[in-house]
Amino acid sequence: MVHQMSAEFKPPPLSNIFQLYFLLPFIFYFCLFVKLSSWIKANFYLEYSSFKRYRLQNLTVCLIHSFIVACCVLIFFVCYQDKIFNDIIHYDHWLHRQIVIFSQAYFVHDLIDMSKYEWNKYTLELALHHIATFFFLGTAIWSGKFLIYALWALAMEVNSVFLHLRTIFNISGVSKEYPILYRWLLDINIFTAIFFRLGVQAFQIQWAFKNLNNMHTIYGYIALGELLQLMGILENLADM
Repeated sequence: MVHQMSAEFKPPPLSNIFQLYFLLPFIFYFCLFVKLSSWIKANFYLEYSSFKRYRLQNLTVCLIHSFIVACCVLIFFVCYQDKIFNDIIHYDHWLHRQIVIFSQAYFVHDLIDMSKYEWNKYTLELALHHIATFFFLGTAIWSGKFLIYALWALAMEVNSVFLHLRTIFNISGVSKEYPILYRWLLDINIFTAIFFRLGVQAFQIQWAFKNLNNMHTIYGYIALGELLQLMGILENLADM
C-alpha cells in the first residue's frame, strides 16, 4: 500500500496560482482596490500638493485594507479559539482563505500604485516586502496548509491601522491641530506594536522552531524568516 505524502511535507505548489479558486477572487479583490483607489484620488485630499496628496490617498487605501483585515482576523480568532493554537497546519476553509487572498490583492495593487508615483530606496524595500509577503501568504492558499499561520501574520494589521493613522495625521497636519488625540494615537500605536507585532511574531517563531520536523524545509525557512521582521520591529520600537 502506497501512502501519499501530505501537502505540508511537499514544496509549495506555486503552479496553483493559476487555479480558479485563487485567480477569480484575487482578480475581483484587485479590481476592488483599483476602484477604491480611483474614487479616493478623485474625491479626497485635493487641496494638498501633488506628492502629499498621493501619499495621503495611498495611505487611506492602506488604512482601509488594514482595518478590514484586522477586523476579520480578530473575529476569526474569537470564533475559532480552539483552532488558532491547535490546528495551525491543517485547518483550511474557502471562506477564511478570502482574508488572505484579499491581502494579496492589496499588496499587488499597492506595489503597482507606488511604482507610478515614487521610486527610491524606501519604496524599493517596500516593494521587496510586498513581493515576499504575496508569496508567503500564497503558500498557505496554494498548498491548502498553514492558513491559520498566515492569519496570525495578518493579525499585525491591527497595529498597521494605527501606524497608518499616525502617518496620515503627520502628513495632513492634524497632529498639530489635535495634539492630545495624536498623543493617544502614539500610545495605542506602541501598545499594538508590542502586542500584535512583537508578540505575534515571537509566538510564530517559537511555534516554527517546535514544528520544523512537521513541515517541508521551505515552509520552515518561510516561518523562521519572521526573525528578520522581528529584528526590524525591535529597531522601530527603539526609535519610538
